[in-house]
Amino acid sequence: MRLKFAILGLFVGAASPAFAGDYETWLARKPGSVACYARTYDAGHLAAHPRQKVRAIAFDFEARRADAEGNTPLRFLVGLGVRLKNKPDWYANAAYCGETPQGGFDCFLEGDGGRFRLVTTGPVLKMVLAGEINIEGDDFVSFGGKGSDDNVFLLPEASKSVCDAAIAPLR
Repeated sequence: MRLKFAILGLFVGAASPAFAGDYETWLARKPGSVACYARTYDAGHLAAHPRQKVRAIAFDFEARRADAEGNTPLRFLVGLGVRLKNKPDWYANAAYCGETPQGGFDCFLEGDGGRFRLVTTGPVLKMVLAGEINIEGDDFVSFGGKGSDDNVFLLPEASKSVCDAAIAPLR
């Protein structure tokens, strides 16, 4: 009988996961419900990582924009912008993310652009790609995947103006 209750307890616990509150901490509770995490790589870093295509990357959240899409911790809208070494312009795409029971967020880009995970660690968001990312702009760009130096990005908090420039192609 005890075994039945123990098994039942496992199923009940699995059906209602406890979330870490990362959505509130990293995004929604920021001033104005706006969050920007970004990084620009200098020439020295890029020289040391010749297989890296990305020279700048930004992750943008605005609650008012996300509200139009339902904006809950389990499903919210963000912007992802990148600037590649060989391209002068920003490329951006919308992504849908959701908080996971283990903490952090799982995200997928619109238009089958790819998937990534955001791990909330220390003072930065750690973006881990789940394969190649594809973004369409005036042309088509891709980065990440097997053999690439573009699979993990450490993104510190940045000024909103950085994300505004990076995400401008979405507006």
